[in-house]
Amino acid sequence: MGFKVILSLDYHDPPPWVHENYPYSYYVNQFGERWTGDTFTVGDEVVLDARGAVEDLTPTDNGDANLVFNKELRGLVASYMKDVFADLGTDFWAVRLGGGCYGNVTYPPDHFGGKNNLYWAYDANAQRSATEAGIGDWMPGDPSPDGKAARFLNWYLDSLVGYHSWQIQALRQAGYAGSIMLLHPGRGIRPGDIEEATAANLDGSTLAEATGVNQSGHDFARQVGAIEDDNAFVTTTWLDTPASGDESRDPRLWSPVKYLSSLAKSHPLDLEVYGKNTGQGDEAAMAFSMRQMRRHGLTGMAWYNQRELFSVRYATLADYQRAIQSSQER
Repeated sequence: MGFKVILSLDYHDPPPWVHENYPYSYYVNQFGERWTGDTFTVGDEVVLDARGAVEDLTPTDNGDANLVFNKELRGLVASYMKDVFADLGTDFWAVRLGGGCYGNVTYPPDHFGGKNNLYWAYDANAQRSATEAGIGDWMPGDPSPDGKAARFLNWYLDSLVGYHSWQIQALRQAGYAGSIMLLHPGRGIRPGDIEEATAANLDGSTLAEATGVNQSGHDFARQVGAIEDDNAFVTTTWLDTPASGDESRDPRLWSPVKYLSSLAKSHPLDLEVYGKNTGQGDEAAMAFSMRQMRRHGLTGMAWYNQRELFSVRYATLADYQRAIQSSQER
């Protein structure tokens, strides 16, 4: 029928047996607490998830697999990729990669269990790596007269970039040669954010930490700069974010799609950009997303999500059809 199929492997959210059979499979924060995933509706009681959302009430989250620091688990993912392509073939328009919370390139959220400013690098494997980097005894908010705050944050961000790059390599080794969509969520770390946060010893008081981008590892510049595959798309998940700052010369004020597009266009491989909205959008948000797609030269966009298209609260499937037809007419 002419549909283009995008595959999402979703290995970040494993079945329970992974956690039951493999040690150090959870992310652990500086308080020694494991990221066990979102919670949902229980009986008649509504329990908010980590994002404060109640729209998706399917209890499928078992706590993300700690694939940044646990190399043994990466072996399971590599085998799983090969099995998927052996069963389904490789004839997909693209494959989405992220491998973190909600399928994005990310650590778990910066808040969980009533605590904030959470950094997820305190399981045994992470601490072994941190010790080798000379910052294993350091905690966010501790004094850092020898620059440990900056060294910790750079190590933390580089660790996620390493996992980001590994996913691309593993997918190619599994036999897939098509397009790859790397999902970059949120607004991302902007110029000056790292320096400001490390000057405050990552105590959670700065804007970048208040929005969670440092703790979640959303260093777009570092991640996009590490891409060596010319068929990897940079993908924003916040296409419908207001663009009031897009006319400014200050990249700290740009919308996520403009900032990611600027990084992709300045990359030596001139990477393509794709996008999707955040969810719960009305017809106006859909039209705005379409305009942003055209304005920033995106390869395409997806609308999140199917359930909402068939509800009466958000943009409908008919709205989507009209938006697509209008876009094609242009």
